[in-house]
Amino acid sequence: MKTRLDYVFIFVQIFEACAELVFKRLTEGESLGLSCLPQQDHGPPVGLHLYHRGVQTQTTLLSLSAARAVRVDPERRERLQLSGGLDSIRINVSISDLQLSDSGLYTWELSYRERNISDGMIQSEQKVFLLVEGAGRPRMCAHGCTPLLWTITAAAGLLLLAFSW
Repeated sequence: MKTRLDYVFIFVQIFEACAELVFKRLTEGESLGLSCLPQQDHGPPVGLHLYHRGVQTQTTLLSLSAARAVRVDPERRERLQLSGGLDSIRINVSISDLQLSDSGLYTWELSYRERNISDGMIQSEQKVFLLVEGAGRPRMCAHGCTPLLWTITAAAGLLLLAFSW
């Protein structure tokens, strides 16, 4: 009986790890919509960052804090649109006219001030993996990438499980 409970626990951990990473596949010229829901039980966030990790670079696309003005990556300023703020229920970012270089991992990072500790911070993350395919090219990954994506998801889940113990 204990073994079954262990398997249920492992399955729940892997499922939660997979739920934190979203995969999206779009074509050049389309728009990507990213949404972030701040955790209401921590109060409003005091900082928000949106990072993009590409093949060879990592860029801060957006920084928002109560003390400073909104900072947007100058290379994507014209294509990036923000709606909502730190006090909003939902924060949305739209990146228009997608390019192949927009492929990669997008990570939302929110910082909350802990209510009971003056200097304590709580951080939460949400991640989206985007694959931008060339317009006019056939989708090479229609069926061949599904096993690869499941393998990556399972590996990420197992790593998270291993590090949580």
